[in-house]
This record gives sequence, C-alpha cells and structure tokens, in this order.
Amino acid sequence: MKLGYQQSDFDASLEEILNGSFRKFTSGLLQNDLELSPGHSSNGSSFRRSGSIMSTHSVSGNSASSKFAPSKRRVFKGLKDYARKLVDPELFTHSLEDWVLENSCEDSANGEQAFSAPFMMDELRKLDLALEGVLFQQLLRMPCSSYVSGHANEDEYLALEDFLYAIVSGLWHAFWHKRGQPPISVTCPRGLGSKFYTVEKAIARGRLNELGGLALMSKNGSEQQVQWDQIMEFALFKQDILAGNELKLSCPVICEALFYGFHILVSRCLNKSRPANSSSVFVLVLDSKYGGVVKVGGDLSTLELNSSNPHRSVAEWIKNHAEVSVSPVDRIWNKFGNANWGDLGTLQILLATYNSIVQWNGPPRKSIASLVSDHSLHLQKRRMEFCLTENENGLVHYQQSSHQQQGEIVELEQTSSRSFKSKASRLNLKQGEVLLLEDQQHGQKTFQVQESLVGGSHYLYSAVCLDCPTELLTLYVGAHPSRLEPSWEDMSRWYQVQRQTKVLNIFKHQGITSNYLPEIFASGRILHSGPCQKQAPGGRCDHPWCGTPILVTSPVGEPVSYVVSQEGPLSAEEAIRCCRDCLAALRSAAMANVQHGDLCPENIIRVVGAQGARNNVLYVPISWGHAVLEDRDSPAINLQFSSSHALQHGKLCPSSDAESLVYLMLYMCGGTMQQQDSIESALQWRETSWAKRLIQQQLGEVSALLKAFADYVDSLCGTPYPVDYDIWLKRLSRAVDGGTDRVSLYNTDALSTARVQMENHSKTQLQSFLKQLPPVEFCCVYGSSLHPNRDNAKSTMVDCILGVSDPLQWHSENLKLNKDHYASWMALLGGAKLVTNVADHIGVGVHFNPFVSWNDKVFKYGVVCMHDLAQDISNWERFYLSGRLQKPVQIISDNLDIANLNSVNLRAAIAAALLLLPSKFTEVDLYAKICSLSYMGDLRMLFAEDRNKVKKIVQGQFELFQSMYKPFIQEYESKEVLRYSLSGNPQPVLSQDSDVSAAWSLVYSLPPLVRSQMGVKLGEKKRLCDSGRVINEVVIGSRQEAAQCMQKILKRKVMVSSARQAVSGLLAVGGVHGMRYLRAKMRKAWNSWR
Repeated sequence: MKLGYQQSDFDASLEEILNGSFRKFTSGLLQNDLELSPGHSSNGSSFRRSGSIMSTHSVSGNSASSKFAPSKRRVFKGLKDYARKLVDPELFTHSLEDWVLENSCEDSANGEQAFSAPFMMDELRKLDLALEGVLFQQLLRMPCSSYVSGHANEDEYLALEDFLYAIVSGLWHAFWHKRGQPPISVTCPRGLGSKFYTVEKAIARGRLNELGGLALMSKNGSEQQVQWDQIMEFALFKQDILAGNELKLSCPVICEALFYGFHILVSRCLNKSRPANSSSVFVLVLDSKYGGVVKVGGDLSTLELNSSNPHRSVAEWIKNHAEVSVSPVDRIWNKFGNANWGDLGTLQILLATYNSIVQWNGPPRKSIASLVSDHSLHLQKRRMEFCLTENENGLVHYQQSSHQQQGEIVELEQTSSRSFKSKASRLNLKQGEVLLLEDQQHGQKTFQVQESLVGGSHYLYSAVCLDCPTELLTLYVGAHPSRLEPSWEDMSRWYQVQRQTKVLNIFKHQGITSNYLPEIFASGRILHSGPCQKQAPGGRCDHPWCGTPILVTSPVGEPVSYVVSQEGPLSAEEAIRCCRDCLAALRSAAMANVQHGDLCPENIIRVVGAQGARNNVLYVPISWGHAVLEDRDSPAINLQFSSSHALQHGKLCPSSDAESLVYLMLYMCGGTMQQQDSIESALQWRETSWAKRLIQQQLGEVSALLKAFADYVDSLCGTPYPVDYDIWLKRLSRAVDGGTDRVSLYNTDALSTARVQMENHSKTQLQSFLKQLPPVEFCCVYGSSLHPNRDNAKSTMVDCILGVSDPLQWHSENLKLNKDHYASWMALLGGAKLVTNVADHIGVGVHFNPFVSWNDKVFKYGVVCMHDLAQDISNWERFYLSGRLQKPVQIISDNLDIANLNSVNLRAAIAAALLLLPSKFTEVDLYAKICSLSYMGDLRMLFAEDRNKVKKIVQGQFELFQSMYKPFIQEYESKEVLRYSLSGNPQPVLSQDSDVSAAWSLVYSLPPLVRSQMGVKLGEKKRLCDSGRVINEVVIGSRQEAAQCMQKILKRKVMVSSARQAVSGLLAVGGVHGMRYLRAKMRKAWNSWR
C-alpha cells in the first residue's frame, strides 16, 4: 500500500545488522493493493530529511562468515545498553523539543508544516469506502468533562480500551477472518521494562495514574510473559494533546510519542522473531476528544553507540536519520462520547492500526481495493434495482425489448414516459366523490369524501359510510403499488395504510379496545369503474386506481399541531388531559407489545364531543404505521420529538414513547424547543435540557404534576425498565377529574386526629422559619419531634430536609443571611464552595446545619440538590434520604411534587420488606421491617442510637404508617400477593406466597439500580414478559438467596452512606457542636441498654 510517505525497510536479519553488512538504504514506496500513484496529494505537506533516504531491498555482504564477529557483540550490547539507559522522557524531550517545534511551525511561504502526513487523503477515502457497512461497536462511551484534570480517570481508560478493541475486531473481521477472535490483545504498560496489565487490573492495584497509554500486543501462546518487542502499536493517552488553541499536536506530546516509538524499534531489533516489516512504528496520540498519528522509522545501524549521553544521541539520530511523520489532529469522540467512525480523525487511527496488523500478520485475505470494488458493485446494483441510469440529461428509467440485447439500457420515449407517470399517478380525491371499497372480511362498502385533511407526508380525508352516514370517519389513501420504490412520499403513505392496518388489526384481534385508540372501521382496495383486467383476486390491472389500498378508522379530530397554531398553547388542565389520554393509549398498546414510535403533534388529534363541551374532549394518538412490533422494527426519526435512545440507536427502549410524550407536552404548553438540523444537535439539546432540568422547569410553570412526570421519565430514559402506567394514570386522572394537578402523598381521610392537630399546630411555625432562609423547592419535617412515639416524648430539635435547585447558590445566599448557622471555619475558609464540596465529595450530597435556634425552637436542617433527592428516591442510589422518606414525614413545601415521586420509593420499600419477611406476619411486622431497611448496616446503631428505635417509631406512628402503605397493601391484596386472615389473633395476619415466582415479582418492584446490582451477583438472563417484550431478569435460585443478596446490597449502601455522612457531618458542624450532638446520641443509646 502506498502510504504517502517514504519508508525505510528494515527487512535484514539481526545478524546482518550487527555484523555491519547493512548499506544505507535507498528510498522507496511500499506498494499496496490499491496501486496508488505517488503523485496523489496528501493531507499534509512533504518534508524529508536527506539522511533518511534508504533502500527497500539492497542488502549486501557475507553475513554468514561474520556471524560471531566481535562487532556484532558490541552493537548488540550498545543497543541493549541504550534501551536500558533511555528511560527519562523529560531529558529526551529537552534534547528534541526545539527541532520538533521548528518542524511543527507552518511555513510562511506555503502555510504547510514541515512534518509530512503519514497518509494520503486518497487512501483515507478508499478506506472509508472499503469499511462501508462494517460495524465498529464501541460499548463504553468516552467521558467528556468540561474541564481537564491532572490525571486520566478510570472511565476514560476503560473507554479507550473498548475503542481499541472495537477497531481491532472490526478490521480483523472485515479484512482477515469473518469469524473467530483476532490474535491481538490490549494491555497497558506501567513504564519501560515494567509488567503489562489490563486496565481492570491496573485500576484494582491503584496504578492507573502511572500508565502512559495502551498497547496492541501480538498474542503468542508460547510466551509466558508479554514483552515490549510484541507491541504492534502503541496508543499514547494524555489529558490534552493540542498545542494551545491550535488544532495540532503539541511539541512535548510528539516528543513523548517518538520516545516510545524508538523503544519499540529497539526492542524489535533485539528480537530475532520480529515481524518481516518492522522498520516503522505507528504511535496513536489521543485524549478524550481528539486524536492523531505519529510514525517513526529508520535505520538503527546509523545510531551512534559510543555517546555518553544516550538521550542526545537518540535525538540526533531522529533529526538526521529517522523518518518522522505527523498526522493532522481531528476529533475522535463527539460530545456524547461516541466515536466518529466516518470522520478524518478516526479514519487515520483505523489506517494506522490496519498497517500495524499487516506488519505482524501479513497481507489480509480481502484487500482494501477488493472491498472498494464490492462497494461499487453494490451501488450499481442499487441503481439497477431502482431502474435508474445516467445520461447527459440526468437520471432516466430504462426498459428491455425483445429485439435488443438483454439488459441494454435505452432512454424511454416521451409517450412511454407519460404512460409511466399516468400509470402511477396519485389518487387525489375531491369533496363529494364516492369510493367503492372491497373489504375481504365485510364485503363491499361505499364511502363519500367530505373534506380533505391533508397534513404532513400522507393524505387524510374525512368521509362517511353511505350505509351509516351519521358517523364521520377518517379515510387514509395509500400509494399505488407501482410507486412504492421511486417515491419516499408514497412509501410513507404505505406505512400509514398497509402497516397501520396491520397494527390496528392486532389490537382488534387481541380484544384491546379503548376510547384513546383509533378503531379500524374498514380496510381494503378500491374498486374502480369500468372493466378490471386483474388476473387474481389479490392482483391489479393497468388502471391507475386498481390496487390502491384504503384504510378507514374512527374517530375524526384536529391535529394538535393545528390546534396550537390556531389557539395557542394549551391550558394546564388541557395539557394534563392530553398527557393522561396519550398515556392511556400507550398502556393499551403495551398490552399487545406495541410501541407507537412516532409521537408528534401531527399524530395526536383532539376529538370534541357532539355538544362541543370542553369536558367531552379526547386526545387520540393516530398514525400507528411506524409502530414497533418486534426488535427488528425501526421507529420513525423526528429530530424534535423522538427519544434520545431512538436517535442514538435507531431502536426504542421501553420508555421511549413516554419521553416523546414529555417533549410533546413541552410543545403544547408553549415551551422553548430549538429547531434541530442534525441528530447530533438534537442529542446535544436533549442532554443539556435534561442535565440542567430545563424541561422540568418549563413544565413546572404550567403544572407541578407534569414536572413530576418529566422527572419520572428522566429516571427511566435509556433503561430497560417499563413505565408504571397505572400509577401515573391514577394521578393524572385524579387531577383531571378533580380540577387540580396536585395529588397528596397521604389519604387525609385515613389520618388520625393526632396528625391533624399536629399539622394545624406546627405548620404555620415551620413556614415562618422557612422565611428566614433563601427560597426552597421542597421542605419536609421528619423524626420524633413532630411524630410522638409511644412515650409521647418529643425531641428538643426539629429535623428538616430542604431541597434546592442549586446548593452552591443557595448556601451563598444563606451565608449572607444566616452566617451563624454554619461552622465558623467553613464560613471563613471556603464559604459556599467548601460547604458543597464537603457535602458532595465526602458526604452523600447533604449538608446539615444543627442547633439552629429560632423562636424558642432548635432546628437541624439538611440541604440537598433536588436532582440528587429525586435520584435517591427513584433509584436508591445512596439510600440515605430515600430511607428517611419511607417513614412518616410532614411536607411543608413541595413545588416539584416530590410527594408523588415518593410513591415509587414506598412501593419499592414494601416490596423489599415483603422479600425479607416470612410467609406469615402482622401489619406491625411489615412496618417494622420497612422502617429497619434504612438502619441495616448503619454504623450509628452500634453505639449512637437507641436499640429500640425501630420499635418505638412503628408503635408511636402506626396510623401514619397505615395511611402511607395501605394503598399498596390493598393493591397487593387485589393481585392475591397478600391475603388477610384473623385465625384467632388480636391483630390480622398477612400471608404471602414463598415461591420463586412471587420472589421474582417482588424483585421486579425494586429500584432499577438495586435490580442491576443483584443481577451482577446472581446473574441475569433474557426473558419474554407477558406483553411479549424481552427483558433482563435476575436469576433467582430461591427466595432466601434473593433476600440475602438484596439485604447485603442495602446493608452496604447504608453502611457507606452513614459513614460518609458521619465524617461530613463532623466537618460541617465543627468540633464543639459535633461532640455535643454525639454525646446526646450516645446518651440515648446507653439508656436503651440499661
């Protein structure tokens, strides 16, 4: 392969090198299977050193006679000595940096750099064509942080390792062998002469910061330990490879790449079993965004071996005798951490790796040229399939005639062209026109067109059936079969008729009916007037209408896009109603294992009742032609409304429709939605909007319930876990029917008199205390201060949790208002930044200010970011605040509807408790087990908590526990998971099944993060659920095994969280308050043991 650079070929054996039989090589190009001419332009300039010109095959001298000459030993010893002494990259860089800087600067005359580029642009183009359709699957994304730290993190090295694996696997299977594993491994050396580790082992041994990069190694089963001479290619990984703000490699990075490249050259030279073409080394230079290639090669026989300064000697050899090529720098990973496989930067990496594999494993079975030729054949075949060719006037259709040679392409005559267009003319209907439809199931039906409802890329009409003219119907007109290939517009009409007919028939045959789903009224083909020459019932004749499919559905309505354009954004009540109706339709479709896949304003219609009353309005998702029925189906791609998973992978995840519904709500409520022009910009907008909670904030201005729904969807996006339709339909329906969008966490009818009295007594006082602080989004009070235990004792300190959107800004404002609430050393030394850093990096994201006196009361309030609070509630990420909210609390302020989101936490808590309980238990046992979840593993329980704490909490707040968990108990009772019985006991006894299927049902109700951790320990397998969807199921051998596994996971979470928060708390409150608080806790614990 001509690579666009001059190359020395070091094919002589080690004996020939060492006995001096080498001659200065003459330059020559390495011929490749593409046979590119040397005159092709390169993507860099052409710089050569005169001393680097060498021959490819000129070796002379009688090497055999001098095989054991003394000169051989001296040279061998000298090279080995250089490999041993050349260990300081900084000294090497100091000796070479000026020369590299000189050759890296652009020539003022022509604007080019002195270093040559290792590849020509033509080579990269041909490689790109050869790899068309080759799958490079990088599973781990490259983390893209907004700042550059001093060291690479674990995720970056793991992503780089996976990136190299993807390259090697893709190239090997494309060019060498379709099956089997490539004989190449990815390892990382700690330093010169050190052992080679996998990334996982380096992380486990704490040596990650000592690594310089990763290496592609040739697997050799006979070797017990890998060596430097087995390196095929080295990937130098730095935190920043750019030269300032310029898009080129910095001088120190180039010097370090040359340092490693020289060592690999020497190691290969000292090894007799080196590859045939080992005179050059490719060094990949990468950071978390950009990448380039450095190539170094040359004749080591010209190296001065008697120098007392090996670093300077090697630098002089590189300056005068080596061949150095440096590629342009380009982006490797996009802003989402995915590799840009078709861009220049990644193609350079691929071509360098391809050449490195060729050096070690020889020519591939399939060359680049052959794959490029295959691509051209596929392109020509595609043109033939679409009956298109080129002439001087553009693309024309072709036909075959009997008197011409078979396959000869001719231009159609003008009359033939008109005939072709006439044959495939679209069926455009007019008002009052009558159609006769042949329905194979119900015979012939006649419809009269009322009005055109054309919108988007398919044709809609309102029509009435003449047999029943009172009901208005929607009539979809499909495309004539002869037009499906040339026109994508007609292909879209095929989706709206033929495939939508299939989907609606699935609903009908499975008995799924709903007011929120379209119902199929009739489907079939048009019967045209005049004689029909079709040969079979399912065939068609030459008539332009013959065979055109028709679908008739009900109801008829106005698209939401039209409603918003005419009437403006929907009101809060209408938006909630639309969300409820669409969610009900998605739930019904999920029962048939169907996902819509194309939710957008054009595909939602508003159906108004006959009287036009606003309370008789329905919103119905239509256009189910792009629905996903099985894994191989692809959804429609809409840059504005498609889910992130659909845009990235071309597939739907279980929550994709719900995510699209959130974007739909944002549009209908008048939220800001930027117009997107590419998938990457659409993904970037989604990532930014979810990360900064912009979507939730805009929906929160309309309805707190819609904001809570967006938070819930955010926690599910991209995960394999299904949407809990029932609970959200219940909340949305209650909001629509009751005229409010707030649903309280507790059922006030079931509250005890004590709680009502407590709320009336304390709420005003607590709200007054909040006025002394900066505004908060959420506030709740927990603990025995407000909920008396069985001794009716009250704590002297009121415990609060405050949720804020930006803790750093909130603490900055609070330090100005209430500086005395904070430990003096934190307020003086670091302020708000130190407070948040201690809470986030040492604690679990919560900063507590205890012993705050106000109005004859003592308060302790913890401040947490709302995003962290929502994540802990829905996923039990830290299992700290979620444990607090599993017990009775009093909510003082809730702007983001955390009370509704907490029901997910309560459902998971009761499932975890049932998994740990025996087959029979009382209601007190259930609440005690729920209460104990957040204390399992808590270090404070050893010495600083009342050992009877759980018992006292449950007995003192039994009615409050009942009000919280009664709805979930009733739900389990209706599903026959739980059963009540008296059996002579004063308290009702609950019983549950103890088999594996019941255990799996409880495990499935746990948060996704806990389930995935259980899957790691117990194993996972794919399972087809009742709806027909494939999910990952935790392998459960027995109920006891699942319970023990879950208990260990929760214990570890609680232990780590309690320990971190204890240390953070001591730092936050200072020594005096810390000892005061600890002494009070230990006194409680001591009294409980007496």
